[in-house]
Amino acid sequence: MRASTASRLIFISFLIFICSASRLNAQQDAVVNDLLRELKKTGEDSTRAAVLRQLAGYYVNRPGEAAGDLNAAILYANDALTISSRSKSVNGMISSLVLLSQITRELKNTDKAKAYIDQALAQVPKTNQAVVIADAYLEKSTQFQIDPEADLKEKTHYYGLYLDLLTKISPGTLKLADALKYYGDLLNYGRNPLKAMRFLKQSLALYQQLHYERLQDIYHLIGATASRLGNTREAIVHLLSAMKIAEKYHDTTLVAFNIYHDLATSYSALKNPAQFCYYLEKAMYIARKIDLELELFAAAELSVGYTSLGRYREALTLLEKAIKRCPESNRDLLAILKTRLCGTYTQQHSYDQAQRLFHEASALVEHADIQAATRIMLADIGVSLFFGLKDFARMEKNIERLEFFRQSDRTFIIRSRIELYRFQLDSARGRYFSGIAHYQRYKILTDSITNIKHDRQLEQLHLEYETEKKDQDIVLKAKHISLLTLETMHQKEQLHNEAIKKNFAYGVGALTLLLMCVSFWGYNVKRRSNEQLREQQFKINQQNITLKQLLDERDWLLKEVHHRVKNNLQIVISLLNSQALHLSNETAKQALRESKNRMQAVSIIHQKLYQSESFSGVDMTYYVGELLDFIQDSFSVRDKVEINADLDCAEMDVSQAVPVGLIINEAITNAIKHAAPFVRHLVIHVRLHCADNKVALTISDNGPGMPPNVDPLRCSTFGINLMVGLVRQLRGKINFVHSSGTTITMEFEQSQILA
Repeated sequence: MRASTASRLIFISFLIFICSASRLNAQQDAVVNDLLRELKKTGEDSTRAAVLRQLAGYYVNRPGEAAGDLNAAILYANDALTISSRSKSVNGMISSLVLLSQITRELKNTDKAKAYIDQALAQVPKTNQAVVIADAYLEKSTQFQIDPEADLKEKTHYYGLYLDLLTKISPGTLKLADALKYYGDLLNYGRNPLKAMRFLKQSLALYQQLHYERLQDIYHLIGATASRLGNTREAIVHLLSAMKIAEKYHDTTLVAFNIYHDLATSYSALKNPAQFCYYLEKAMYIARKIDLELELFAAAELSVGYTSLGRYREALTLLEKAIKRCPESNRDLLAILKTRLCGTYTQQHSYDQAQRLFHEASALVEHADIQAATRIMLADIGVSLFFGLKDFARMEKNIERLEFFRQSDRTFIIRSRIELYRFQLDSARGRYFSGIAHYQRYKILTDSITNIKHDRQLEQLHLEYETEKKDQDIVLKAKHISLLTLETMHQKEQLHNEAIKKNFAYGVGALTLLLMCVSFWGYNVKRRSNEQLREQQFKINQQNITLKQLLDERDWLLKEVHHRVKNNLQIVISLLNSQALHLSNETAKQALRESKNRMQAVSIIHQKLYQSESFSGVDMTYYVGELLDFIQDSFSVRDKVEINADLDCAEMDVSQAVPVGLIINEAITNAIKHAAPFVRHLVIHVRLHCADNKVALTISDNGPGMPPNVDPLRCSTFGINLMVGLVRQLRGKINFVHSSGTTITMEFEQSQILA
């Protein structure tokens, strides 16, 4: 019984489908028959060309087009072009050429399609018909792809021209809202998020004005753009709005996947791995309904979140299942999955499994179809793997692979990671000076990334302010035009009244009444304009206050950083002092005292920085004076050693002040240790002179000097090697003279950062 009922239901459904299809075909045939009957009634004129274009457009846009539809469309469009050319109808020629370009493009004949649309654009200067020109610009934009970058630039340019015309042709329509959204998306692809945000917000406002409810796509695009601008919190607000609408309409399309994926990415930027995993699990659920490879890609990203939460077993299970399900033809996805699995084993310190997977992934990325991002990911994980194995040669090889991609790094992220890895590698190998240099560059790059995000937020505020100002100017200009129009009408009325003398009395009364109305209206306009100007000034003042607060916050943070660095150095100095109290070996005590003095030289600089208004320049007069006092107190030699300072260098960049302070400390320490025991009264001269972008430093004493057979530049003592290394870091020259004591001279170019 149940089987027979089911069979009847299937049969009835089949009949309904056949009837619906027949009804649709009948409706389509009716449209064609109507157009063909109208075609028979027309002659060789513009009306016939218009009907031919309608027939061609019907066939090219027909749902479920047959094999001969496009051929029929070409015949009708060519006939329309011939008629328009004979009648010299520019608009007809452009419309026909646009249709031919669209048809040949769908037939995959891109060269011919390009030739047709270029002919159409050549006719554009001869017409002022906005609808026709807009269609030509839209077709030209459609012929370009998003990749490569040159194609994207042309596509965006022509779509922008189309959008300008559409704004005039169809204001306040759903079509315009869609076009604004698409243009904003193109600008995002072209790495212009600030401009993209403006058009996307215009699109959202128009959708809301039209009471359009399915706004998940536009909210998602605005959220993604805010994330690209570095405004993560604004991104999350818009992405959550997109998520609510998508869930309301049970959206399981690629849009819903992108919403959850971008939400996860935003929470990752906020260092919230739990939320990252939560939304990626939702994205993976949606991907499971769309495409296997999309699901596996989401699984690869989700494993990163599990690993950061210490859920290694879940991450390993997820990746191992994904690798088994991954098609062997998709080598890029398989390489990503194996690379992520290698990274998870590396985090778990299971280096044997990690090495095996690293070799398998390395074999995959040798193929030409592997994306650059996959190669970067593998090299990055390889650095961590071989650092854990203390295989520094292979670690360096993977760093070199990362350096191959640094030129394409627009956000400095790869460059900063390379400098951090170089610092770790040099530190592990005992190359401390090189390691410090890499760490300094790493800090500069990470600060640059933060500053770029901060600058983008400031630019967004400025752009919003300028946009609002321009909109207000347009409103004011429109009001001025209205006033001028009224004034013109008034003048015409006066001329008319002068011509008709018999109605003079009536005209005077009407003119007086009109003047009173215009005056009262002008008063109201002026009053409203003043109110708008006051509101505008208030908004400008509020934005200025916000900008000042941001700058004050940055200054406070810089002072806090220098203060904490100085305090940390003082803690280290105190620890060295404590250690020295428990040592009986004079050599060890001496080494600790010298290390303490070096740290104190750096600590004084950070103390001066957080006490001053400048955060990158050091007043060398006060700094060197305080440093010399400290050295004398440290060795308790004020009665036996006289230090004279000739300082002619007002301010120096902190990147040069630190090496100069360390050099002065080493030179004076060496003089006190090696010259003071041989003279009754040791005199040390320190001269620092800045002129013509050059810095000259001279340190001399009246001691016995070095033995004549000793070459300081080849000496193995740590102090002299440190001075020579610091001078090389400054890209300067150093010279040792042993005549009537020891004289050390050095010269280097002054940094132009403070210029």
